[in-house]
Amino acid sequence: MLFAKTLIQYGGLMKNIIFSIFIDLENNNGVHVYKANQLKDNLKLLVKLKEQYANHIGAEFKLFTNDNNWKIFKEKYKDYEYDVVNLYKIYLLEKLSNDYDNVLYLDLDVVPNTNECFFTKFDMNKICMRSINATTDVLLINHQQALRAKRRSYVEIMKVLDKYNEHIKALCKKAMLINQNIVSKDYELVNTGIVGGNKKSISNLKFTERLDDMLQVLSDTKKEQFYGEDITKFFFANNEVFVHYLLDKYNIDWFNLPESWHKIHYRRDLDISPEYKEAHMIHLISKKFDELWKVLNVEK
Repeated sequence: MLFAKTLIQYGGLMKNIIFSIFIDLENNNGVHVYKANQLKDNLKLLVKLKEQYANHIGAEFKLFTNDNNWKIFKEKYKDYEYDVVNLYKIYLLEKLSNDYDNVLYLDLDVVPNTNECFFTKFDMNKICMRSINATTDVLLINHQQALRAKRRSYVEIMKVLDKYNEHIKALCKKAMLINQNIVSKDYELVNTGIVGGNKKSISNLKFTERLDDMLQVLSDTKKEQFYGEDITKFFFANNEVFVHYLLDKYNIDWFNLPESWHKIHYRRDLDISPEYKEAHMIHLISKKFDELWKVLNVEK
């Protein structure tokens, strides 16, 4: 109990924090209504499980909401609507890393399912995230609409995707790198639903410092249309695109978390199988919380 608080480094106690964000956006568009409602309905339990995990490993927990810092940040980047929340979480990650030895960010829809300490399991000197190689083969597995179109041409498959698809975001990252005269041979894209690190590793990104520059690179990239208009029209200011762009452009050392520490359930049309009980961290993008609670034997 309270293992991390008793961990000694350089003669002092480690000060660790886990944080998440819940901001109820007033102008939520139709795409996100179902997800927003599921998060509201399960908010107390999602927060409780994170608090319990933080307490067990001796870390603080904080839920950030619609405070003054958020209002200032939102006003500065108001043109980016819903997606500004995900830019804000990286800003908070950097901000907290100045006051804590180690920081772990968890999306609100991430469910801890372990008593093992994240901060001692992994090397915090490397920023820790889960990445997938978002090729067309991967998107066919993870996305129902693309799966239905698997016998069609690449162009036809692209037509059934949206801007949040990992393959589209990977193409955006690659196009931004091309704009900077850097050729990326892979389709790797991090998922920032779980991000851990310390001041050293997190500060390597300089995300907030470089954000305005990245927005300009994105704007220039969209004008250049390296992948044609039909794909480029989906490119937008996405934190995962920006983070991986920084990793690649500046050759930043980072650690790819094993799947068991970022087990994702994507699709609402698929059941949550018993194998999810073995995962350490479950990222429920599908928002099928009631089904997950049954699998994990958690009372709502």
